Amino acid sequence: MTEVITVINFEEELKNFKPSLEVEEAEQAIYNHELTDMTDVLQEILYEAKRHVEAGRVRIDKVRFSMECYNCGAKLGKGDICQNCGANVKIYKKIIMASNAYYNDALEKAAVRDLSGAIESLRTSLRFYKMNIDARNLLGLVYFETGEVVEALTEWVISKNYQPRDNAASRYLNEIQNNPSRLDTINQTIKNTTRRCCTGRQDSRDLAIIQLKKVLSLNPKLVSGHQLLALLYIQEKKYDLAKKSLRNAGKIDANNTTTLRYLKEVNAGLRENNPKKQKNEDLISYQSGNETIIQPRYLKDNSAI
Repeated sequence: MTEVITVINFEEELKNFKPSLEVEEAEQAIYNHELTDMTDVLQEILYEAKRHVEAGRVRIDKVRFSMECYNCGAKLGKGDICQNCGANVKIYKKIIMASNAYYNDALEKAAVRDLSGAIESLRTSLRFYKMNIDARNLLGLVYFETGEVVEALTEWVISKNYQPRDNAASRYLNEIQNNPSRLDTINQTIKNTTRRCCTGRQDSRDLAIIQLKKVLSLNPKLVSGHQLLALLYIQEKKYDLAKKSLRNAGKIDANNTTTLRYLKEVNAGLRENNPKKQKNEDLISYQSGNETIIQPRYLKDNSAI
């Protein structure tokens, strides 16, 4: 009996992630373009740290997450100076808040299944602060929901290394690492299928379709698998089957640009194969008195005016 990889319920796990409340200053800075780019932010942080070290007031230590001083670990208040050690935390706080703001944005996108958008926001969040545990765990969860199991495992392993205790990543890893051989089989099959797809040979494409269907039977949420299957069908000019595969991909990731781009090509192919049907779909007919009116859909009947 075929074992399907569905050990983590995305919707249920998503409820465990809560929005961060430490974002207001960051959002205002982003909208006002106060932070031009990360190089400017890092340069200012290094300058402030160097200035305080030279003044003999602080020491360089491991940066801590949440609103704690990166220098001494004390809880931070509303000001720009740490009340415990005197470090200037203005830019540091903006970085943390920016990371949280992008995490919140990703959480909203994930809730409406804009998983591609969520991944992009979470990557940005982690570029601001790599130890944002909630952002990294959510990124792993979104990767897993799109069928990218190896990427999910990677994010959760990193998360666990940063925070070994009280971390949901530990539970996720335990749940999906029970059968690593099956994951390796899926990844290897995807690589072989991609290689055969790129050769352009008819027999290779036929074999690639068979293998992809096998992969999707094991991992039905693999968005890239549905997209690749649709691409093979497009090459075969089997647009109806391609559209079905793309709809399956869209149910998982509603706003994936690759899916939308392929879908546009599929619709163009369907119109080309059946122009009469498309022409009829572009027309509407209705009764106006004793007459039957036929006109394009984008026109309105103004006879009653």
